[in-house]
Amino acid sequence: MSRKNSMLIGIIILMSGLIVLGILIAKGVKTHNNEPKLFKDSKKVLAMKIYENIKAYDLEESYPDTPEKVMDLYMNLTMLILGDMIQDNNVYAEMVDISRKLYSDEILASNPVQQQYQELISSVKALEKDEIYLAQFDRGKTYYPPDNSKLCVIPVDEYLNKIGHVYWNYYLVSEEGAWKIQTWEMTDENYNSLNKK
Repeated sequence: MSRKNSMLIGIIILMSGLIVLGILIAKGVKTHNNEPKLFKDSKKVLAMKIYENIKAYDLEESYPDTPEKVMDLYMNLTMLILGDMIQDNNVYAEMVDISRKLYSDEILASNPVQQQYQELISSVKALEKDEIYLAQFDRGKTYYPPDNSKLCVIPVDEYLNKIGHVYWNYYLVSEEGAWKIQTWEMTDENYNSLNKK
């Protein structure tokens, strides 16, 4: 075989390889671009970290064993939902399903899943319209009333970017050995109920 023919065959093999490589790269880019964007680009790293922490819980097999762990998981759910991070509505639905596993039977009975989802989407849209989002939260020390060993109160300080601090008391009850969120109420900065006169 002449030197000229060898070069021609080499060029054809090289070009064929480049074409195959180009097709594989284009296919990979196309597949990547077709994946749903779960989170907004500006907060993707934080959102993915929170999302992966939430998804790491197997609530059927290993439910959080303390009320504090229940609240930490719930506040991470809340941070993801209200933190202006989610782009795909399927993530909201997934977070609603997970949060419902943390609720008491009483809350579940009075809040059908579809109603909870619709109310959540409405609230999120209203916050987004005003560019308000949950920036951080702090969980306070758990209080156990002396007259009820199946109840505890956990204070939470939420910080919203355009509003400031919002204070809550979360009430958790023990149901069949698992701490469940029973209710919550907005409070003053000392965690005193705003409903008391």
